[in-house]
Amino acid sequence: MGPSAQSLVRSGICSSEPDAEGAIKLDIGVSMDMLTDAREYSVDFLVIEPDSTEATIVHRRTDEFLFVVRGGLVGTVGDRQVELPAGGYVEIRRGTPHTFTNAGPENCHLISFCVPRYDSEDVFKINDADLGSGI
Repeated sequence: MGPSAQSLVRSGICSSEPDAEGAIKLDIGVSMDMLTDAREYSVDFLVIEPDSTEATIVHRRTDEFLFVVRGGLVGTVGDRQVELPAGGYVEIRRGTPHTFTNAGPENCHLISFCVPRYDSEDVFKINDADLGSGI
């Protein structure tokens, strides 16, 4: 995928942003709250509202691990369809496109672990047309 086919996802702001204080309401029905100020990794608590769908994104340098505490998500990680009920988890390796939807009737609560630390400059939005061309 060439540089013209990618766009930076600024709605992905979370705890590692310099202006993040407490919970931040995102434009996709997601709020995030920092759970640690570690420099090597990030841990965030997310609340995803019903009927909210994340854009398909990819992290170039960051591995992410998501654990659902309450509610549930459905989504795609690479070429896999995933269903994550409460207690479910998924590992997302850097370079893997992923997207999730809260199709349930209640808020979904989850924990996100990122190594190295989440950085919004490392989050890129992927167009559906780009998925077949490789990342």
